[in-house]
Amino acid sequence: METLKHAQDLIKADPSICAGFNQFINGNSTPKRTDYGSAEQWSLETRGFEYAQKMAKEDGIAFKHRFKCDKSGCFP
Repeated sequence: METLKHAQDLIKADPSICAGFNQFINGNSTPKRTDYGSAEQWSLETRGFEYAQKMAKEDGIAFKHRFKCDKSGCFP
């Protein structure tokens, strides 16, 4: 079985953007502003999370874990 690929395998970006990307890959929920001391850190991680989410919608990445579905689509 092939291993799960993370940001470092798929994109070249700021480490904070990669962290947000990996949060999506690992099935975490959207980063919440209240969880961050820095608005910039939250913004960068959210960008990475949303980028991975977009790739999933466009079949650019695949997952091996279960997804939850709602009106906007299926996500971890």
